[in-house]
Amino acid sequence: GGGLRCELLITCFESGLLRLLQALGSGMALAAQNDARNVKKLRALLPTVGHAATVRELLSHEIRAGVHTPSPPPKGAVLGGSSAAIGLTWLLRSLHFAALLMKALGGDGDAKPATAMGDAYRRALQPYHGWLMQSVFQRAAKSAPAYDEVTKRLCPDAAARDAAAAEDLCAFADCGLQLVAALNATLAELQLTDLRKV
Repeated sequence: GGGLRCELLITCFESGLLRLLQALGSGMALAAQNDARNVKKLRALLPTVGHAATVRELLSHEIRAGVHTPSPPPKGAVLGGSSAAIGLTWLLRSLHFAALLMKALGGDGDAKPATAMGDAYRRALQPYHGWLMQSVFQRAAKSAPAYDEVTKRLCPDAAARDAAAAEDLCAFADCGLQLVAALNATLAELQLTDLRKV
């Protein structure tokens, strides 16, 4: 996880996570905008360590610069508000949400979008949200588009949209969950797990 090049990770967030959140419709517009800002933040901070830097190198640079107050759980770290670590933390939480949602919707096709979105939210984001953000996501879940609508938004060409789309979204979910686990392990190893709510 920590050995992953930042530039590659940023590209994955841009071409995968952000596109998927946009395909989830207007209910997810706030999350998509917030994640786009976090991607921009990561990209802007990358020159401080070089474009070939790994995630671990970028986070270690921030620790050495005194940007964070590292601490293991249960207290957790206090990450700098404009840091790469806080941007990465929220992007990983969002990716966790999106991967759980796609796994539920693409798995057997029987999951109801609002239920799947609510379940994914409770597992990935709710522990870090105060009541205001929780109410925003509850409203977003009610307007969740059907899985077929999401695939249409991601791939408007009907001829190209077939079983491969479901396979691609399931692969996205599986890879996303692995990436979240690996990078969260790196954050934990560096004592940069921030448990505060927003």
